[in-house]
Amino acid sequence: MAAGSRLICINNAPMEIELTQEPLRVGRAVQPFAVWQQLIPDENTRNTISRIHFEVVRSASALVLRNLSSQGTLVNGSAVDKEVVLKDGDIISIGQVESEYGMKPTLQFKVHLSEEDATAKVQTSVCLWWLLPGTNGAEPTVLNKQLLAGPTGAVRVGRALQPPEFWQTLVPDEACRIAISREHFDVCPAEDGVMLINRSIAGTLLNGVMVQQQSRVSNGDVIAIPLHGQPKASPIVQFRLECIPVSTAYAVPKADAAPRLLGSVGNQALDNAAFASPPKVKEDSDVVKVAVSALPPPFSLECVAARGSEGADLEQLPKTSRVLAASFSQAEISVGSSFQSADFWEPLLKDPALRAKILPLHFRISMAHLSDGPMLLLDAHAATELNGNIIEGKAPVLQNDLISIGGTPDGSVDHAPLVCFRVNSALS
Repeated sequence: MAAGSRLICINNAPMEIELTQEPLRVGRAVQPFAVWQQLIPDENTRNTISRIHFEVVRSASALVLRNLSSQGTLVNGSAVDKEVVLKDGDIISIGQVESEYGMKPTLQFKVHLSEEDATAKVQTSVCLWWLLPGTNGAEPTVLNKQLLAGPTGAVRVGRALQPPEFWQTLVPDEACRIAISREHFDVCPAEDGVMLINRSIAGTLLNGVMVQQQSRVSNGDVIAIPLHGQPKASPIVQFRLECIPVSTAYAVPKADAAPRLLGSVGNQALDNAAFASPPKVKEDSDVVKVAVSALPPPFSLECVAARGSEGADLEQLPKTSRVLAASFSQAEISVGSSFQSADFWEPLLKDPALRAKILPLHFRISMAHLSDGPMLLLDAHAATELNGNIIEGKAPVLQNDLISIGGTPDGSVDHAPLVCFRVNSALS
């Protein structure tokens, strides 16, 4: 990232945070305790800031702010639902404190972008991931299958726009399938964002709300096709929107390329290889043998916050005391008092009363092998949150997701989590 981009505290406190190539996280568990004492001397006011409140990452040519707090993050006075592209001069507000004029932010930063970052043009491509509906109240599962953008950078969805095999895979019931319009909706990058354009008399659902014309959409939104005249019923099919910066987006297919099915990569070399002669069997001397035990872990969980401990305390712990790692021979991690000994929990939760709240099993993360490749799945058993949302049942997890636990006798989640883990994975 160009030198000079930074966040400047505007609360009469001499604090600036440089925005480098590395992701920046802001919160009470991230910056040193002494810094927070200087910025916000009053403890009650300081505690309105979450332990990990927000992060700023570079995504292609843009700086993106992601809210990580259940208390919310404001940019120019508007709440950030999931993430937002930052512009020069934006005001970031976190926490809140009562004043004679009502509630006001506890802390505010002004975004200062270097000339290179401020003038960079943000371009976006889009893709839609198929969501498999959850059962028994569980969240939908994101399957490793997607609809990619066409030559214009947009995704057009409808019975006449994808091959019949596409819709037969997603919607086996023919009666439901023919309820999808021939041209149902488009998702198009625009000059000032990404737009959902409804083209069906049945309408299109955006996060459960009916859209009859068009609406702005954001990364992570859920777009669904409803049954005609039954907007409250379970949708016929639903997708999760992913907005991809052009430098990391999938290559845009050529106009004369064959239609892609779900999960297809459209790689001609791979397509040709499928019909090629079977490869010659390698001699033993040609085969490279790898010791599975010597491979790095396929995924791990790093403790980034624990009740009663500051961020600096956790950083001083040896890695083995704050990181749980899977292995290729056992690609899963179970978290709870029945799986980690007291030697693991004691350095994180110094108070025995807090350690007593750890339940036998809070959650398990495992590697699911789908037809298009592996995916990490969280199986929540009790008192588990994923990125601030209570999870019951299974949900997909991605790199840098935050999993928090907090136990009570009935297995519910405490107001303040006991421990928070960050997911580290090479799969996402």
